[in-house]
Amino acid sequence: MRRRALLHGVTFVWVLWLAVWATGCAARGEMAAAANAPTSAPQDATMSGAEQAPSAAAQMSTASETPAAVTPAPAQAPARAVSVPTPSPAAARQQAKSGDAKDESPVQSEARPMLIYEARVGVLVDEDKLADTIEKIIDAAESKGGYLVSRGDQVVSVRVPSQQLRAALAEIEPLGRVTRRSVTAQDVSDQFHDLEVRLKSLEAVRDRLQQFLSRAANMSEAMTIAAQLDQVAQQIDQVKGQMQLLRARSAYSLIEVSLQAKPRAVVAEPRDPPKPPQARPVSLPVSWLHRVGLDSLTQLGASE
Repeated sequence: MRRRALLHGVTFVWVLWLAVWATGCAARGEMAAAANAPTSAPQDATMSGAEQAPSAAAQMSTASETPAAVTPAPAQAPARAVSVPTPSPAAARQQAKSGDAKDESPVQSEARPMLIYEARVGVLVDEDKLADTIEKIIDAAESKGGYLVSRGDQVVSVRVPSQQLRAALAEIEPLGRVTRRSVTAQDVSDQFHDLEVRLKSLEAVRDRLQQFLSRAANMSEAMTIAAQLDQVAQQIDQVKGQMQLLRARSAYSLIEVSLQAKPRAVVAEPRDPPKPPQARPVSLPVSWLHRVGLDSLTQLGASE
């Protein structure tokens, strides 16, 4: 009986020791796998490695004290402390300045007024040079990038780019003797702005009518909306035409030249000098005057 009890005790101790040894090997394998695997979530950078994971001696002691039925939890590897670089004050100020420079929009210059220039010039030329002078005026306008508007026997109208108006006048005026000159400028900026506002309003109405047309319930409603849409489209075309006309007139200035033939000079014919009056003889009724020598005095008075 004693031998059997002793044999059972030795067998129990041997089995218990094998269980403890197997448990310790399993715990060490799980710890190695957890150390090699990447961490799934970042740990607190301020915690030290000693606070996050127990030492190897503590794990061994825990494994030896843990019963065979209890499996220890895998230990987590210590997280690496991530250091965020802090820029220096000078670098921070420079970065702020560069950011402000990017966000700052460029300063837009004020819009120039839309002006329509018209020049009218009157010149005197020789009568036989009227046609030649008109041709020279047209050539001067075309050389500046302009074009002919109308032409008559003594009147010609051309348009030149507004930037070339002064240069064109400086080339046209020396073709004759200038008798009159006038240059006017009409500001149409407000008129053009009103047309822009009206165009935007009409386009908004057109878009709204198109939406209504797509949602029309029946044919009658669709035809009514289509008729209104047609009227709005015509108004849009008219406004666009007026805006295009103002752009063209402001881009090209009008020059109207009136030519007049020089008056012919009247040449006076030379005249012969007047002849002196001839002396008339004086007959005196007194015959004795000839005797006393008064006959020469009477002839002298007659010659004077």
